[in-house]
Amino acid sequence: MDVNELSADELRKLADEKSNVKTLDVDGLIVHVDMDKCKSWKAFRLMANMTSDLTPDTLQTMLDFVDAISDVDEDIIVEHCGGDDATLEDVVRTISTIIAESQPKNF
Repeated sequence: MDVNELSADELRKLADEKSNVKTLDVDGLIVHVDMDKCKSWKAFRLMANMTSDLTPDTLQTMLDFVDAISDVDEDIIVEHCGGDDATLEDVVRTISTIIAESQPKNF
């Protein structure tokens, strides 16, 4: 296999197979999720505090979860969604996608 002939997606998939880091492309935002951290007690406790109601506390818990398991944080997400003019809908959709895509299969 000549890695020079692989596409970016194929290279990400190959890298993901060799580590416990999952690479996500969320509307152009590249997010690296540490799957070991997704299985941590901290991640479990944060997930347990998330509700389906979108409240400031729930949103903060979602941000704390994403920050704990990945290489992106609130500032990066908000900037990706348009900076100070980002809509709440876009920010929540990005955070929700990261969370949904980072769930361990055995949970």
